[in-house]
Amino acid sequence: MTTQVLAVPQWLIVLRGIQVLLSIIVLGISCYGVYWATFSEYGFSIFVSLVTIILVLYDVLTSKISKWAVAYNYWAVLAFDIFGVIFWLATMASVAALRASFIYTTYVNGCGHSGDIGGGYCWKKRDLAKRAIAGDGYLAAMSAAAGISGLNL
Repeated sequence: MTTQVLAVPQWLIVLRGIQVLLSIIVLGISCYGVYWATFSEYGFSIFVSLVTIILVLYDVLTSKISKWAVAYNYWAVLAFDIFGVIFWLATMASVAALRASFIYTTYVNGCGHSGDIGGGYCWKKRDLAKRAIAGDGYLAAMSAAAGISGLNL
């Protein structure tokens, strides 16, 4: 059985490698974000990062390894790339919107520790607006995740 594997230039393989590297960076930043506070935007970002890594591996391995060329389908690669563009755009927008929602400066009244792992807690005076508390490093991680997601687009 013959397959129609498109000839892929070397620069495209390098570009795919950069795409995987950026996906791994976004995956790490998103896992850091989920560790401290669980937001659905980070879960979506983790999903898109993992799917991108899997799809790039499919594209590169089926186009470069002759035994796996039977599994290559250029329509699937095109569909995967369209899927990637749409989902990376959605990831960038959702994480950027999450970052933009942190608009209040918050002063914490007191902190303590309950003794178990990750058992730290802080309390503050409650206002009418619903909000989460994030430090400068966490906010910078949100900004970086949104920016790198835009690069991976």
